Amino acid sequence: MSDLNQNNNYSNGGNFSGGGNADSSMNTSFSGGYGSTGSVSEMPKPAKENILLGTAGAFAGALAGAVLYYIIYQFGFIAGIAGLVAVLLANFCYQKLSGAGFSMKGLIISVVLAFIAIFAAEWFAAANEIYKAYSEYLGSAYSFSDALSAMPVLLKDSDFAFAFAKELIIAWGLGIVASFAAVKQKAGKK
Repeated sequence: MSDLNQNNNYSNGGNFSGGGNADSSMNTSFSGGYGSTGSVSEMPKPAKENILLGTAGAFAGALAGAVLYYIIYQFGFIAGIAGLVAVLLANFCYQKLSGAGFSMKGLIISVVLAFIAIFAAEWFAAANEIYKAYSEYLGSAYSFSDALSAMPVLLKDSDFAFAFAKELIIAWGLGIVASFAAVKQKAGKK
């Protein structure tokens, strides 16, 4: 045990000797490299969170995720993975534009905007499928706006509503996974 206590030099300049008592040569000043005096008061303050700009960034990221959702849907796939991407993009853009990095407030804003964007993307994608089906029979007499306005009526059909809800639940579920991953990653950095 005495070998461990003899002449241990630590990075702050403190010398400890036998019995664990610090000798008088121990340097207790803070020298964190933040200023010439090294005082704690000179440490850089975290950036103030710009919620408005961050929300604009989250909106842009969520919109990009919604466009991806719509594109994947057009290829005949359930576009649920785009829900995860939408949340990740929205949160990333929020962090970059808010100037404050990760925050729970930013994550909540990002998730809400991504969920709204995914709902809109599902709405437009389903309306596009309706438009394609009806325009084959009705030709130019049936427009995309007709398909959009038919959506509330079509959602009263249980089969259509079930398919619509299933795709949304998958996308939103993956979005929630992305949210938990972001929180877990941030918690791991602390």
